[in-house]
Amino acid sequence: MEAAYYNDLEASRAHAWSELARAVADRRHAFHQVQVATVAANGLPEVRTVILRGVDACTGTLRFHSDARADKLAALAANPVAAVHAYDARARLQLRLRGPVAVHADDALAEAAWRDAHAMSRVCYRMAPGPGTPLAMPDGYTPGVDRVPEDGAADPGRVHFRAIVVHADMMEWLYLAAAGHRRARWERSADIWRGRWLAP
Repeated sequence: MEAAYYNDLEASRAHAWSELARAVADRRHAFHQVQVATVAANGLPEVRTVILRGVDACTGTLRFHSDARADKLAALAANPVAAVHAYDARARLQLRLRGPVAVHADDALAEAAWRDAHAMSRVCYRMAPGPGTPLAMPDGYTPGVDRVPEDGAADPGRVHFRAIVVHADMMEWLYLAAAGHRRARWERSADIWRGRWLAP
């Protein structure tokens, strides 16, 4: 028997967002790690895996974090749009989302995200030099764990921390089913999602 959302367009969209939201807290969920694609300054596409840190179905947003020194920040500064891909092999479900991106550095959203980050996550932002810097030797960097702030001192990693929010204006859903695959796409305009079925 197929899932309740199998032939229900609105239920399919609601299920997709609920699974993304579940994945934020559940580290074992297949959507906990998603792929994010951007366009580099040279016009070439780039994709990498990030941890999904926040989802809001009402606003259609997804949040992940990055080091300000990473190449993707330069790409987003030049072309502030991203595509997100998630796939759950067990549930036979693929999601593709796309939309403009906002990078948060020193506002309330970034502060809350930094405050809520696990201690081991903060370590990554203390590394020197920054991600992607060429090295003469494979160990030619200082790990963030070697730069733990003393009591009361500002964390040296905070200056490099960025919260990145994708404001999805398109979501495509593909459900692989033995009885027949289902595929749908929704596009958002003025906070209203409009969907349609697609041939899988």
